[in-house]
Amino acid sequence: MKQTVAAFTVLGVPVKIDLTWIFIALFFAWSLASGAFPQLYAGLPKTTYWLMAVFAVAGLGLSIIVHEMAHTLVGRALGMRISGITLFFFGGAAELVEEPRTAWRELLMALAGPAMSLLVAGVFLGLGILAQVTGAAGGVREVLGYLATLNLVLAVFNMLPAFPLDGGRVLRAVMWMISGDGVAATRRAAKTGEFLGLVLMGLGIVATLAGEVSGGLWWLFIGWFIRSMAVAERTEADARRLLARLPVRSVMSPMPDVAEAGWTVDRFVGDELIRSHHDFYPVVSGGRLVGTLEPRALLGTPRDAWPVATLGELSAPASEADVIGLGDDAAEALERMRRGARTRLVVLDGGRVVGVLTLKDLLQLLRIRQDFEAGKAGA
Repeated sequence: MKQTVAAFTVLGVPVKIDLTWIFIALFFAWSLASGAFPQLYAGLPKTTYWLMAVFAVAGLGLSIIVHEMAHTLVGRALGMRISGITLFFFGGAAELVEEPRTAWRELLMALAGPAMSLLVAGVFLGLGILAQVTGAAGGVREVLGYLATLNLVLAVFNMLPAFPLDGGRVLRAVMWMISGDGVAATRRAAKTGEFLGLVLMGLGIVATLAGEVSGGLWWLFIGWFIRSMAVAERTEADARRLLARLPVRSVMSPMPDVAEAGWTVDRFVGDELIRSHHDFYPVVSGGRLVGTLEPRALLGTPRDAWPVATLGELSAPASEADVIGLGDDAAEALERMRRGARTRLVVLDGGRVVGVLTLKDLLQLLRIRQDFEAGKAGA
């Protein structure tokens, strides 16, 4: 579970800072103040190294936001829905509501971030030169020079062909153009990312054993992160491939028990809940969905209000994130659950409730398909 510790808006784009990024920022500041800066710029007071580290971390955060803003603005210009930017763990991410629908959109959006990082590196380099010419206080030009180098490294590192880094997305786009199969391209690019992640982890272990503990831990963590993300992307690509073109109607539980919006809590608890005892109910009026209800939420309603309070008043309003169409496929349902952090979706046909689809059912079906595909390959 992600925990946002700060949120603000830049050019209409919501930006969130996750708790994990704060931990990494503190670790980064410590490694700069106690290791990197004393080695690079010897002879400065210890407090200066810590001030330099703080400003370097702030500059890094700004650089990541600008990098992700480039992805976001280009993506939106190309018609992609992007809900915002989140800084987490080792960097940031533009949160795509949906994957790019063409290889060209993927390519242009992926290249936007590294190109912006190169531009930001040039800006910091220019500011560093200006600070040197004007005789700025000790540590200022060093931090600016370091941030210029850091943005250059950010651009180059992100272009490594390891999905989901930008270079991996470029690799996927090129493979997609060649093969015409976006899912297969994702799987191949993700496998490249898994391999590169293992290589970086190996380099981190070697560096740590050689005495470069700070740098070694960084490479080890980054390698682990890249490999974990690549495995997750490949798993998701496999799920999309196995569930694609499988209709929701073949997976859902049809004719679910529903709760009428006009029922009082007393009637619902005394009649329907005792009979069906589910932990989730679509709330309907005239067969059409008006909300969703988890019975335990009713416990917050005073007992003396049960004879008059209706389920329509107490249910959670239904949104697009809560529903899926009968004609949609299972892969779209799984993606919608992931985006909306849902474990179930109400299935609609012409606005009327016809079923409920649960994450448990989807995952069980996915496991069955994976097992039989593996058995077929073995045979």
